[in-house]
Amino acid sequence: MAMQQTAANCCMCSERAAAIAAGAANSARRTKLQQQQQQQQQQQQQQPVLGLRCAKLACNAAWAIGLLPVLPAHGLTRLEVIVREGSRSAHAVTAAAAASDAAAVAAALLRLSSLQQLVLKGNPARDTDGEPCADSCLAVLGQLRQLTQLKLVMDAIGMAGVARTSSALQQLLAQPPPRLQELHLQVLRLRDISEEPLPPLDMSRLQQLQQLYVLSKLPELSVLPPQLRRLQLAECELGQQLAAVMPLQQLTALSFRGCFEEQQPLLRLAQLPALQELRLSMSRMGWKAAAASAAAKGQLPQLCELRLQCDGSIAQWASAQQLAAVVAGLAAATALTKLALRVPHLSLCSFAWAAQQRAALSTEGAQPPGPLDLCASIAGLTRLKHLEVIYLKNAKAGAGLATGVVPGDVAALTALTGLTQLSLPCGGACVNGHAVEALARCLKQLRHLNLDMCELGGLECFAAIAQLPHLLELSLRENPGVTRRGVMMLTRLSCLQYLHLERNDEMTASVVDEFWSAQRGGWHH
Repeated sequence: MAMQQTAANCCMCSERAAAIAAGAANSARRTKLQQQQQQQQQQQQQQPVLGLRCAKLACNAAWAIGLLPVLPAHGLTRLEVIVREGSRSAHAVTAAAAASDAAAVAAALLRLSSLQQLVLKGNPARDTDGEPCADSCLAVLGQLRQLTQLKLVMDAIGMAGVARTSSALQQLLAQPPPRLQELHLQVLRLRDISEEPLPPLDMSRLQQLQQLYVLSKLPELSVLPPQLRRLQLAECELGQQLAAVMPLQQLTALSFRGCFEEQQPLLRLAQLPALQELRLSMSRMGWKAAAASAAAKGQLPQLCELRLQCDGSIAQWASAQQLAAVVAGLAAATALTKLALRVPHLSLCSFAWAAQQRAALSTEGAQPPGPLDLCASIAGLTRLKHLEVIYLKNAKAGAGLATGVVPGDVAALTALTGLTQLSLPCGGACVNGHAVEALARCLKQLRHLNLDMCELGGLECFAAIAQLPHLLELSLRENPGVTRRGVMMLTRLSCLQYLHLERNDEMTASVVDEFWSAQRGGWHH
């Protein structure tokens, strides 16, 4: 009996010792963990912003300018600075304050040794009494050795503005950031003020630059980096600007807005040996010029995007002959993946021209050709992903007067099964409920659909639209056929994020709220 008690006591002692040892080990682990947490907290308190990787700073007040010196010198990789007039008070900035701001920005940039992306907007080059500042912000960018992306939005209004901007750009280009690969440049100017043009820019020292986006008119005789691969020009006219592009033997992507009244300048672009993607926006021109260069579109296999929207009250009118030439050129551009066309008003001379054509053919005993079918011509562009046809009803208005141009059946566009965006605003009766139903049943990849100012009718088209599985945005403004019942059928669009409707007696705010309540996961319009 005594031996059993002794054994039991030994077991209890062993268990108690093991428990004490385990408790001590747990206590040691807790102490070590607490010490580690305290060390981490101390490090965070000592260096509270070293982990910052991205920042956007709008310098439109004195205190905002004052934040620049406390930004993390080694952790910050992206910075956006907006320098505005009146940054120190509601009154005009004094010359001394402007120079002080410029110096503060320049000094702050020199500290940011890890900066890779920089956006400067406003007046990075401040002036003193109309003269460019010596401490321009752009003059120090050459010392940012990690900078790879730079975006500049500058003002150049009046002679002083041109001089200031030119001086700042010349400083930047004389000693650019050594690793700069992407540059966005936009110079804001007032069109209604007669100004001196910007002097030529020599960008040959940008030896690492791969992408250049100039969102304003490039000065003539400018020299572009020969190793460029992607180039976007807001305006590219005949002469020196196009001549600056032709030496770019490594250029793979080119986009610009231009006005070409002849085919030859456009055809020269096909000579660029590495060019794979060509995007053209032809908006500041008349239909006469558009027709003259139309045939070149089919001879540019690199042409993947085209926007033809002639601006101005006069430029929106065209003859049927001009429209026919333009559409024929579009139909031949079979590599297009994006097309935007604004159908013009057909002028009265179109009717006389069409009558003369029919009379001449009748005299010769020949059969007059059928009218130009606009939709059928576009339907042959089977690579299209993005299609905008604005004011299709203009062609229908002229068709009744025998101009030789008809809008055709919009349902012909069902052949474009790869479309992800379709916009047919101002289609009028050309875009009716039956046509929309046919389109929705075939174009299952659509993500954006714009049917503003059309003539939808019947619930069948709404039922078909409701079956588009990927639709993100739908616009149905100014459609008399849009009813509450039809809209509620669209609640089956599970991916829909934006629905644009015209408010009226039937489509009230309560109906819209009811729609989004029923459409689970939807966003407000």
